[in-house]
Amino acid sequence: MTLRTAGFNAIEQGALSPATVVLMMAVMFVGGSPGSTAGGIKTTTVALLALAVVAALRGRTEVHAFGRRLPHASVVRAAAVFAVAAAGIPVAIVILLVTQELAPLQAAFEAVSALCTVGLSLGATAQLDEVGKCFIAACMFAGRMGPLTLFVLLIGRGEPERWRLPEEDVVVG
Repeated sequence: MTLRTAGFNAIEQGALSPATVVLMMAVMFVGGSPGSTAGGIKTTTVALLALAVVAALRGRTEVHAFGRRLPHASVVRAAAVFAVAAAGIPVAIVILLVTQELAPLQAAFEAVSALCTVGLSLGATAQLDEVGKCFIAACMFAGRMGPLTLFVLLIGRGEPERWRLPEEDVVVG
C-alpha cells in the first residue's frame, strides 16, 4: 500500500538497494485500481495493454478477456494514458537533473513519486531549492489530475468523423 499513495514508510527509503528502488518506481507507476485514491496509471490500464499485446502476438485484431470483446476505443485510451504518463516521467527527471543537484536515481524516484502521487522520498525532497519544490508540487498536481485528464485538456474534444478515410496497413516492427 505504501507504493500506491500511502505516503507512509516504515523503513528508511535511502537505505534500499538501487534494484529495489527501481522496482518500487515500477509499482508506483502502475498505481492502484480505478475508484481508489491511488495514483499511477491504474491496474486496468496495464491489464488492457497486456491483453492487447497478447492479442497482437496471437495475430488477432480484437482484444478479448473473460469471454468478452473489449472496445478498440478503450485500448486506444489505455495506450494514450500510458504514453502520456511514460513521456512525463523522463521529462520530469531531466528537469530535476538540470535544475537540482541530485543523483540520477534520486531525481528519478522523486519524479515518479510526485507524478504518481505516492508521497515517498529518498531524502532528496529536503535538498530541493524553491524551483525544485515548485516543480515537484506541479508534478503532484499533474499526477492527481491524472494522465487521461491532462490528455483531454491538452488535446480538447474531437469532432465526430463525418466520413471515413481509406485504410492503409503500416508495417510495425
